[in-house]
Amino acid sequence: MNKKRPDKNMKRILDANRNRITEAFRVIEDILRFHFNSRHFAFEVKRLRHSVFETFEKIEEKSGEKLIYTRDSLSDKGRSKG
Repeated sequence: MNKKRPDKNMKRILDANRNRITEAFRVIEDILRFHFNSRHFAFEVKRLRHSVFETFEKIEEKSGEKLIYTRDSLSDKGRSKG
């Protein structure tokens, strides 16, 4: 673990998962909308998705740094060499 900047590692984790969580909500929203024909619940999930996105924006504002700037994919140990 990087002892110098533990907050950078946390920001990298948040960056990696921001898109995952918003896309997961989008999939749920589409299922509710297209499969269940539920405008109400689809709208609620959409509202929740936007709320999560706004929370990430607040994290960026508070830290003074965009999460995307903490990416370091070249030295990422989980990166495939494909």
